[in-house]
Amino acid sequence: MTKKIAVLLILLAAYLAVTVAIQPRLRQVLRAPETTPPVSQNAQGTPSAQTQTPNLSYNCEPKKTAFDLLERAAKNQVEVKIYSFGKMITAINGVKNGTDGRDWIFFVDGKSATESADSYHCQDREKIEWRFIKPE
Repeated sequence: MTKKIAVLLILLAAYLAVTVAIQPRLRQVLRAPETTPPVSQNAQGTPSAQTQTPNLSYNCEPKKTAFDLLERAAKNQVEVKIYSFGKMITAINGVKNGTDGRDWIFFVDGKSATESADSYHCQDREKIEWRFIKPE
């Protein structure tokens, strides 16, 4: 019985070691592919250059928040509303939330963030993308 537990613990330790060792490579492999922003269509059904989605993206830097880097990438053209949970982005480069039912939402490596931009501290080589989209 003791030998079985010892073997089980060794297997568990080996599994954890392998998982930790491949984690950085796994994050890189699972990154979302680059996408081009969608283009809206006018009443005739043809793409309209004026309504192209104004997405914004940048790479993370150590010891910076997603908000710090957004301000720099948008040349300080960021409007916010402060709540108890953090800063909510209300406009970037003059494009305001609510326009055509769309809002600014940020993504980390292609996945929607689960916290405010001012509380999200960048890690490694993550890619931050701000999408002006209709919330789901």
